[in-house]
Amino acid sequence: MNESTLRIQVPTWLLLVFLTTFNACERGNPFGRGDDTIRRSSRIHLLPSEVQRLPVESCIESVTDSASLRIVGTVLPNEALGIDQDEISPTDWIPTRLTDVASFPTGLAVIDGGEATVTVFSSDLTERRTWSRRGQGPGELQHPVAIAPTPTGDTLWVLDDGSLKLVAFDLEGNYLTAIQLPVRSGPPIDLAIDSEGRFFLAYAVAHDGVVQNPDHFGLVVAVHNPDGSPSHDLVRVQPEDLQPPRFVLPRVSDVRLAAFGDQVAVLYPEAGVTDIYRNDVLQTTVRVCMTRKLEDAYDLQREVVAEKNIQAQIAIHLITDVQIGSDGTISVVSGIKDKDMRYHVDKFTADGQPTGSIVYRAQGTTIPFELRFGRTSNELTGFEGRGRILAFDLETR
Repeated sequence: MNESTLRIQVPTWLLLVFLTTFNACERGNPFGRGDDTIRRSSRIHLLPSEVQRLPVESCIESVTDSASLRIVGTVLPNEALGIDQDEISPTDWIPTRLTDVASFPTGLAVIDGGEATVTVFSSDLTERRTWSRRGQGPGELQHPVAIAPTPTGDTLWVLDDGSLKLVAFDLEGNYLTAIQLPVRSGPPIDLAIDSEGRFFLAYAVAHDGVVQNPDHFGLVVAVHNPDGSPSHDLVRVQPEDLQPPRFVLPRVSDVRLAAFGDQVAVLYPEAGVTDIYRNDVLQTTVRVCMTRKLEDAYDLQREVVAEKNIQAQIAIHLITDVQIGSDGTISVVSGIKDKDMRYHVDKFTADGQPTGSIVYRAQGTTIPFELRFGRTSNELTGFEGRGRILAFDLETR
């Protein structure tokens, strides 16, 4: 298939969103997860220099325990291993832009938005299997942005915002089926699957049909039945409602989803807020500590963008994943250190009350900014867009 054919078949909504965001980010829409600690989106104009000085620092309200870090496995991109391009073999893993990671009972699944591939690793990252490629045929992807396992862990669903499809594979890489999603006025951001097999999809959508103006973008978390047919909207936020505490930026930004049995969590990473729903009803909201400097920096950014009509914003992710234990205990995590150079996992009761943080240090290892929980809150995987993956456990003392 040639390039002209590909261009003709680009979805209309994607062209409209591209007009809105221009050079939004390397991932292809302004809601991506890249290599930078500070996330930039909608870079049509540069922000004034004083607004770009975000303090990259988290904070801790109380410490309940400390932990040591035990590295389970590491994957490095080829450039870190010193492999020249002319020495790369067909069996080498050559990531260009990792966009999401998901754990399942026997391993780890990774999607590369740059290469349009899916890679499954063993739990210790020593074995891997890669499949798919960029294309429009069965099992091919265009721009995968998120991946989620089914509750049984034997099927992986990939959210492809290039084709606007959900694509299913088994753990051996065999293509199973695909579901065509309805066209919305903005890109899908993330995916989660609950115990009933329902799909939860987060979208940044244009309201009132004004897709050229980012001030008219809001948020929708849509629920789809197990067969992929649309059911209803769980969350629907109008542009005028993009206010703190959930929305600390001038415009809609990154949103993450996670599912645990019949509970679904909606994460607002920049704000450090997580809403947990059960049976489509909001049950609990947890919020991590935000430094006063960061809060002031966000306030200044909102004021400057509003006054000067600048279509740009920058942020850091105070949370990147959530875990709900069998006892209802809620854990959240990110790769941002506090002022004492400590990483931390923050704990909450089932009704959202903070119970303290488990802290740990990197011990000579660089922790990626994007962290995901494994089967428990003590199992973590970090990844960087350029291909580095780090799996580690926390062992409390």
